[in-house]
Amino acid sequence: MILKKRKGMSKPTGLRESLMSFMEKQHKNQYMEMFREKQLKIAKAQVKYEANINKNNEYAKYAKQFMGGNVSVPLRPMRTKCM
Repeated sequence: MILKKRKGMSKPTGLRESLMSFMEKQHKNQYMEMFREKQLKIAKAQVKYEANINKNNEYAKYAKQFMGGNVSVPLRPMRTKCM
């Protein structure tokens, strides 16, 4: 952070500068932590999506064997309601 000297303001002391640099580091650490969490969420979602596609591909193979011909597979596996 760049400190600008305003009229009537005293020059920043060493304590104030060190506090500002500490706050900057804290802010940067928080930002990096949030970024890592977001990246982790994206990676988890990607793994789930790929697993879902693999499941659908397996379903399509078996469906082709039993029904014959081309079978369109929904992106999500069909869910049945329990009574």
